[in-house]
Amino acid sequence: MEEETKEEEKCYIGLDFSTQQIKAVVINAGLEVTAETHVHFDSMLPEYRTYGGVHTSGKKVTAPTIMWVKALDMLLDKLRVAGVEFSKVAGISGAGQVL
Repeated sequence: MEEETKEEEKCYIGLDFSTQQIKAVVINAGLEVTAETHVHFDSMLPEYRTYGGVHTSGKKVTAPTIMWVKALDMLLDKLRVAGVEFSKVAGISGAGQVL
């Protein structure tokens, strides 16, 4: 039987997907930041050879979808290493803006 997480032990993750990076902020029930991290596409995922997080060919601008997946995986691993207990996450929010 699963043990229920106490209200004061719960945490919440906010994700920000932008053109150049993905960021995460974790807060506790008291709205205090307990962890923050990011993955910058150009410098931390150089194998995708992006500039400003994108590939440009004339007027066509694209971003490798698998790069975003790998960045999210890296971001979650960085949160785990920082001590975030995912079993205590009560909510996840996200925002994304691509220019």
